[in-house]
Amino acid sequence: MSTSKQAGFKELETVVEIPVPPIHMNDLKSGAMIYLNKYLFTYVPELEGVVLAYRRLKSLSSTGRLLERQPHIMVSVSVHFLVFAPKVGSTLTGMVTRVGFDHIGLTVHGVFNASIPSDRLPPEYSRDTENDRFYVEDVNVADDAEAAAASAATGISVGDELEFVVTGLTAMNQMMSIEGSLPQGKSPAMGSKRK
Repeated sequence: MSTSKQAGFKELETVVEIPVPPIHMNDLKSGAMIYLNKYLFTYVPELEGVVLAYRRLKSLSSTGRLLERQPHIMVSVSVHFLVFAPKVGSTLTGMVTRVGFDHIGLTVHGVFNASIPSDRLPPEYSRDTENDRFYVEDVNVADDAEAAAASAATGISVGDELEFVVTGLTAMNQMMSIEGSLPQGKSPAMGSKRK
């Protein structure tokens, strides 16, 4: 079972038909790599995720086919893709990069943008505009200065690691963004791990 720090990755083997320019007919692997490199760090709908890497590129035939009025030769190859493809309902860990008025911005694996709208935080979270964070106000510590300070030290701030549940994925212009929520009852200490 993968942890939330590794969640969302999958490796899959697939067959791809690649247009290879005639200049690469003596080196099909180079021609195929030039074509496949265009897909790195882009969302590919057929793979339902963002291609991070590929390996085990293998031509499936010693011949290709010509299409009418096309200069390329179509060659079938087998390739293994490493894809970032989180699913709705899965848990991911992100680094908080922004605490906005109405959302928390994160990066997942240092690359992928994620957002938690403030209405997807549990109702006990409040916005602290002075310290640029969301926190849980503990009404039981209002008279105890030490407990109030401990409560104020918890919360969600820029630089924190935060586990969240994926509630939506949007793919547009070959990019993917992630929307999430913080589950009800998730304490700031569990969800926030300031380094």
